[in-house]
Amino acid sequence: MGPRGPGVRREGRLNHAMMKAMRRCLRIAVLVASCTCIGATWAATVYVAALGYGRADVRINGSEVRAMWVGETTLEGVTLRSVTDDAAVFEIGGKVWMLKPGQGTYAQAKLQADAHGQFFVTAQVNGMPLPAIIDTGATAVVMNSEDAYRLGIDYMRGRRVVAQTASGTATAYLVTFPSVQVGDIVLSEVPGSVIDVSRRELPLVLIGMSFLRNVDMRRSGDTMLLQRRDY
Repeated sequence: MGPRGPGVRREGRLNHAMMKAMRRCLRIAVLVASCTCIGATWAATVYVAALGYGRADVRINGSEVRAMWVGETTLEGVTLRSVTDDAAVFEIGGKVWMLKPGQGTYAQAKLQADAHGQFFVTAQVNGMPLPAIIDTGATAVVMNSEDAYRLGIDYMRGRRVVAQTASGTATAYLVTFPSVQVGDIVLSEVPGSVIDVSRRELPLVLIGMSFLRNVDMRRSGDTMLLQRRDY
């Protein structure tokens, strides 16, 4: 066996039961995704740095702080409705937020487990929706080479490693995905790996810890809430 990279540690532990479950997921992914979490359009995130008379100094989507005036709507779709002595009211993606200086909005994804306790989602990798599963045992975001090729990812330029799958050894490549989205949460430059197998062998994207470690995860029964704050 060749060298093992951090992005494929989980792949080396995939067993037959997991692969069988993935094949089952391929048949039901569309139905499951429709009732769990759809990767909707990305709502802008806002952080309030300071307040002034009729003005709020804000950071939108992590950008540099800039001034917004009451009644103004930015190109990101953020509207400043009003400003008081201690808070500003914004409308973002149809939702109203009241934020004080030092506070910010957050992006989130609310997921529902299936009968087997697994969380299936429709993730977006580089803007393309793909069936996926939340996998806290995976060290990175992982996909098959067939989907990677469709996305235009030049994965063969990544560091080549060897992964042990249920079907035997397979070549994998360590890559960085420009963007990965689950629900409203969008992360950039996410470490991952592409396994040189078909969609039949690996039908789901594994949303592993290279994504999950950057969000807050809370589970209550069959519901999981992922949140990422802008501050």
